Amino acid sequence: MRMVKVEIESTKGKATVRRDGSKVIVEVDGSVIGRAKGQIWEFTAHTKNPDECLWLARDLQVMLDGQTGTQGDIAEYVRMIECFAD
Repeated sequence: MRMVKVEIESTKGKATVRRDGSKVIVEVDGSVIGRAKGQIWEFTAHTKNPDECLWLARDLQVMLDGQTGTQGDIAEYVRMIECFAD
Protein backbone atom coordinates (compact mmCIF):
# COMPACT_ATOMS: atom_id res chain seq x y z
CA MET A 1 0.00 0.00 0.00
CA ARG A 2 1.22 3.48 -0.80
CA MET A 3 -0.10 6.76 0.57
CA VAL A 4 -0.84 9.24 -2.21
CA LYS A 5 -2.58 12.13 -0.46
CA VAL A 6 -3.97 12.99 2.96
CA GLU A 7 -6.29 15.89 3.74
CA ILE A 8 -6.31 17.29 7.26
CA GLU A 9 -8.91 19.64 8.72
CA SER A 10 -8.73 21.61 11.92
CA THR A 11 -10.53 24.58 13.40
CA LYS A 12 -7.81 26.79 11.83
CA GLY A 13 -8.16 25.42 8.30
CA LYS A 14 -7.19 22.62 5.94
CA ALA A 15 -3.97 21.14 4.63
CA THR A 16 -3.20 18.58 1.98
CA VAL A 17 -0.14 16.37 2.33
CA ARG A 18 1.11 14.57 -0.77
CA ARG A 19 4.24 13.07 -2.21
CA ASP A 20 6.08 14.23 -5.32
CA GLY A 21 9.10 12.08 -6.07
CA SER A 22 11.36 12.17 -3.02
CA LYS A 23 9.58 15.15 -1.44
CA VAL A 24 6.63 15.47 0.88
CA ILE A 25 4.59 18.53 -0.03
CA VAL A 26 2.16 20.24 2.35
CA GLU A 27 -0.30 22.66 0.78
CA VAL A 28 -2.22 25.04 3.04
CA ASP A 29 -4.65 27.82 2.32
CA GLY A 30 -3.17 31.25 2.94
CA SER A 31 -5.75 31.99 5.65
CA VAL A 32 -4.15 29.27 7.81
CA ILE A 33 -0.86 31.17 7.91
CA GLY A 34 -2.25 34.69 8.06
CA ARG A 35 -2.20 35.35 4.30
CA ALA A 36 -4.93 35.90 1.74
CA LYS A 37 -7.65 33.25 1.70
CA GLY A 38 -7.60 31.20 -1.48
CA GLN A 39 -3.84 31.47 -1.97
CA ILE A 40 -2.22 28.05 -1.72
CA TRP A 41 1.17 27.90 0.00
CA GLU A 42 3.51 24.91 -0.34
CA PHE A 43 6.01 23.64 2.20
CA THR A 44 8.33 20.74 1.33
CA ALA A 45 10.65 18.23 2.98
CA HIS A 46 12.77 15.47 1.48
CA THR A 47 11.59 12.03 2.58
CA LYS A 48 15.17 10.82 3.12
CA ASN A 49 15.91 13.62 5.60
CA PRO A 50 14.29 12.91 9.00
CA ASP A 51 15.16 16.39 10.31
CA GLU A 52 13.30 18.09 7.45
CA CYS A 53 10.30 15.83 8.04
CA LEU A 54 10.33 16.70 11.76
CA TRP A 55 10.51 20.44 11.02
CA LEU A 56 7.67 20.11 8.53
CA ALA A 57 5.60 18.22 11.12
CA ARG A 58 6.25 20.92 13.75
CA ASP A 59 5.29 23.70 11.35
CA LEU A 60 2.17 21.87 10.19
CA GLN A 61 1.10 21.23 13.78
CA VAL A 62 1.44 24.94 14.65
CA MET A 63 -0.38 26.02 11.48
CA LEU A 64 -3.34 23.71 12.05
CA ASP A 65 -3.56 23.76 15.85
CA GLY A 66 -2.74 27.45 16.25
CA GLN A 67 -0.16 26.91 18.98
CA THR A 68 3.05 25.00 19.62
CA GLY A 69 2.13 21.52 20.73
CA THR A 70 3.73 18.95 22.96
CA GLN A 71 5.99 16.20 21.67
CA GLY A 72 2.92 13.93 21.53
CA ASP A 73 1.00 16.41 19.37
CA ILE A 74 3.89 16.73 16.94
CA ALA A 75 4.45 12.95 16.88
CA GLU A 76 1.05 12.44 15.25
CA TYR A 77 2.06 14.69 12.36
CA VAL A 78 5.49 13.01 12.12
CA ARG A 79 3.86 9.57 11.80
CA MET A 80 1.57 10.84 9.08
CA ILE A 81 4.46 12.40 7.13
CA GLU A 82 6.52 9.22 7.54
CA CYS A 83 3.78 7.35 5.66
CA PHE A 84 5.01 9.17 2.54
CA ALA A 85 8.66 8.16 3.00
CA ASP A 86 10.25 5.31 1.06
